[in-house]
Amino acid sequence: MDKFLSCIYVNAHSIIKKVDSLQTVARAFQPDTIGITESWTNSDIADAELMVPGYDLFRKDRPVSSRGGGVLLYVKSIFHAVEYRPRTAFPEHIWCTLDVDGGKNLLVGVCYRTPNNDIFNFDNNRRLNDLIVELGGSEMLLLMGDFNYPDINWEDLSASSVTSQMFVDSLEDHFLVQHVKNNTRKDSLLDLVITSEPDMVDTVNVLGNFATSDHQLLQWTLNVKSSGLASQHLVLDYAKADYVTIKSELSTTCWSEILRGDAEQMWSTFRDTLTELMNTHVPRRILKDGINRKPQWMSYKALRLIKRKHRLYAKYKDNKHPAYMKAAREANTEIKRSKRRFEKKLAENIKSDVKSFFSYARNKSQTRSGVGPIRTESGELVSSPADMVDVLNKYFSSVFTKESNKPHPSVEYLPDINDGAVLRDIHISEDIVSKKLDLMRDDKSGGPDDLSPRFLNRIKDEICVPLTMIFRQSLDEGVVPVDWRTANVSPIYKKGDNILLLQGITDQSA
Repeated sequence: MDKFLSCIYVNAHSIIKKVDSLQTVARAFQPDTIGITESWTNSDIADAELMVPGYDLFRKDRPVSSRGGGVLLYVKSIFHAVEYRPRTAFPEHIWCTLDVDGGKNLLVGVCYRTPNNDIFNFDNNRRLNDLIVELGGSEMLLLMGDFNYPDINWEDLSASSVTSQMFVDSLEDHFLVQHVKNNTRKDSLLDLVITSEPDMVDTVNVLGNFATSDHQLLQWTLNVKSSGLASQHLVLDYAKADYVTIKSELSTTCWSEILRGDAEQMWSTFRDTLTELMNTHVPRRILKDGINRKPQWMSYKALRLIKRKHRLYAKYKDNKHPAYMKAAREANTEIKRSKRRFEKKLAENIKSDVKSFFSYARNKSQTRSGVGPIRTESGELVSSPADMVDVLNKYFSSVFTKESNKPHPSVEYLPDINDGAVLRDIHISEDIVSKKLDLMRDDKSGGPDDLSPRFLNRIKDEICVPLTMIFRQSLDEGVVPVDWRTANVSPIYKKGDNILLLQGITDQSA
């Protein structure tokens, strides 16, 4: 099923101070893309501090040591957007592509043109024009940003300055259309939404100020369709399982009779028994992928107040209207209060729930970046998960160590044991197995055998005996079941260019 794309853009004027407001807006409006200009980000600000749950982040900081500038682009993770890098050396812009309309690529960009010509040692207006020349011929293009051309009259496409008129002429020459009609900062129209087709956007809605920024938040629907929809599938709901019946059936199972054969056969019988019990006595629930997760700290009251604030602006169209100003204050206050309450509770409960505290702290300091897209030796850019897995598998297989088929050398010398302490056997008891089961963490995911640690932990007393038998048989035979030797392996991006060049993948530490 296809859907139209929802978009939001704002000039943040320092996003690091407004990430909580951004997360609330994202949760309230569920946009597919979010463009941010004047992020004021730099190398001291980690990606983890800027993340919005459910979105991939594309980022470009101001390339010189001057306060301000910077752009961010958030795209819902379900679209698997791929970063795109134009050749033009315009300093503050970021782009990505996503699949729309049956295989076509939509090019999405965020751009900030500073009005201060002294920041860069080149003609920034000329480089912006070069960027439009390079990308203006794209079949499907969306460009949003703060271009700082207040003297342009968008009704008759005229301007009072040469640089502004050059920008307008460049858009016209490449058949690009600007859609914003209302002022976006006080009495000026600075923030623009530009597309390659006039009917790609019907109306750009102005929703009032974003947090404490003096720029208006813009919202619109892009009339292009994408198959990047939230999907849903059934998963086992272990919290609602009938453990009484499961334990009863396991307790009456005669393991010595059903666990026959070698270690592999015994393990298969044990695994199949548990799988059948899960399928029978563990209910299923619908898990929706692609739905934005609400940040832990966010209250529903904060969401409600944010929506109310923007509804009032849509009604009165006036930032100074008393009702809007009151709603804006209440929304900003509730966002701060909600987060403060959550963090205070975490700190107070740190002794009894240290895991939640460090999980929250880790999310603020670390972020996992996905690997890819991958550029192969032939220059082809591979971005789909299945294709990337195939390419990585072929590459890693090609560099595996080739094991020799020659027999292993025999041990010709054994040291003289004077005290008789020779390891002849490894003792495995039910008590040892029980203690190991106690160490399992419920929050860990299951392995390739699809047995959840959460499920195993609840039935550990009933499965201690069969597991002891299987471990004992495995040691006696010197055979390890296939499931125990199988693992899910994921390449992890560490540093450098995250568009991996396959032939240099080891040099890029990925």
